[in-house]
Amino acid sequence: MVAAKRALRGERRRLLAEARAFETFLDAVDDVPVATSPTTGGGQFLVGSGADRSGAAAVRRAYEDTVMDVFHYAADYDDTYPDSIAAEFGPDVASALLAGPFTDLCKRAVRTAASDARDRRTRFLATLDDERHSLEVAERPIRQLSTGLESLAASSSSRDPFDDRDAVRSTLVTMERRCKSVAADRQEAIQEHALTGSWRVDTSHVQEYLYADLESTYPVLATVADILSRIERRYECDERPLARA
Repeated sequence: MVAAKRALRGERRRLLAEARAFETFLDAVDDVPVATSPTTGGGQFLVGSGADRSGAAAVRRAYEDTVMDVFHYAADYDDTYPDSIAAEFGPDVASALLAGPFTDLCKRAVRTAASDARDRRTRFLATLDDERHSLEVAERPIRQLSTGLESLAASSSSRDPFDDRDAVRSTLVTMERRCKSVAADRQEAIQEHALTGSWRVDTSHVQEYLYADLESTYPVLATVADILSRIERRYECDERPLARA
């Protein structure tokens, strides 16, 4: 659980930095003057070697100083300006910025694409907040169950194995039910917050993206499964004295 929360915090920090970078980039784009070159009749961006590219150059500097300057950019992306704007803004806007004048049409397209990039991150931040809440909800009962098993083991080692056997089994049954309840709630949360076509995640379950580097991509369910195994082993330990009696 500790590793899962650390991974979640790291991803949230990166996303927040990116969202803020796009917001700063948008402010910078607002200050870039547009060229007076017209567009073609088909509404496409005018491109050509003789076009005034000073505006596009200013946009590039703004992009490199904001979006490509976040603390984790090299580690997570490590791409070039053309590749980055193509990925974030789409091939048409990228081509216009690279080859043509920064016209009013181009400026509006860049602002729309950059706003979409910022909003994608804002929406994903909300998904991460849901995941963080789900972890916090599961963490308390998991901690209580783990502590309860440890206390049960400590108290049992100091008394006759036949003493309070019914009470111990009753406690184990209660713990087992609690584990299954936590697992069911977690499964429900996973399905409730499943993603549909997220730009950042190839799978519908954000956990497989967030926790890909952990021992389990579903850390809560893995922890619950471990506790259930410990409960089962405790059942078996309690049965051995009876078998020998």
